[in-house]
Amino acid sequence: SHIENVMLKEIQKTFDARILEILGNGKKRYSEIRDKIISSETGLLDKQLKILLDMETIQKTEPINRRNDKKKQFYEIVDNLMRFYFTFIFGKAGTIARIGEEQFFNRNIDAVLEQFVSRRLEGIALQYFHRAAMLGKYPDIDDFGSYWYDDPATKTNGEFDCVIRRGEHYDFYECKYFDRPMTLEECRQEKEQLDSIKGITVSGVGFVCTGGFAFEKSDDFELIDGKTLYFNE
Repeated sequence: SHIENVMLKEIQKTFDARILEILGNGKKRYSEIRDKIISSETGLLDKQLKILLDMETIQKTEPINRRNDKKKQFYEIVDNLMRFYFTFIFGKAGTIARIGEEQFFNRNIDAVLEQFVSRRLEGIALQYFHRAAMLGKYPDIDDFGSYWYDDPATKTNGEFDCVIRRGEHYDFYECKYFDRPMTLEECRQEKEQLDSIKGITVSGVGFVCTGGFAFEKSDDFELIDGKTLYFNE
C-alpha cells in the first residue's frame, strides 16, 4: 500500500510508528502514549510528537471548557486512511499473508467497521459547525469542540465529543450513525442520561443522525440529519 511503501518507510526514520498504532482510531493523552511506549526518554517522545504535529499527521485537541489544561489535552490521527491502517493493518502483514485478505477482513474488520466509521461522525459534526459558523448560520457561537466533565456524585469523568458554546451556555449534541431514522423516544432517553450527570451544565440538546429522524421538528431538540451535514452553501 501507499502507506507501507512510501509514508511508513519515511516516517520510521524520524519517529516510533508505535505512536500511531497507540492512537489508532481513538485519541490518547500524553501520559497514555508515554506509558505504552515504555521509554524513560520523554524528551525523545516530545520531539517525535512535535514532528508528527508539524507534519499534520496528528493533531492535539483539548476540551472547550478546559482550554490550556495539559492534563486534558489529547492526540489523534488526522487522516482517516492512516487511522484505518494503524487500527487494523499495522503489524498484521504476516497474518494477512497466511490467511488471506478476505479472511482477515471477515475475522478482524467486518464486525467493527461500523463502529470505526461511527466514531468519525463526531468529527464530521464539528466540521459542520465550523462551516456553518464561517457562513454566519450560527452567529452566536463562541466555540465548539469536546467537553470534559467530572461528576463528584458518581466519582466518574469523561468527555463529550460534540459541544458548542454560546457565552457561558453549552449545547450538547449526540451523534448517531444510524441507517434508520432516530425516534423521539430515543432522543428523550439520551437527554435523560445527559441530565443525570451532575458534573455538567446543559443549556440545550441536539442530535446528529445520519439516518434522519422519525418525527417533525421539536422545540426540545435541534436536529441535524445526514443531508444537512454536507450542505454546500
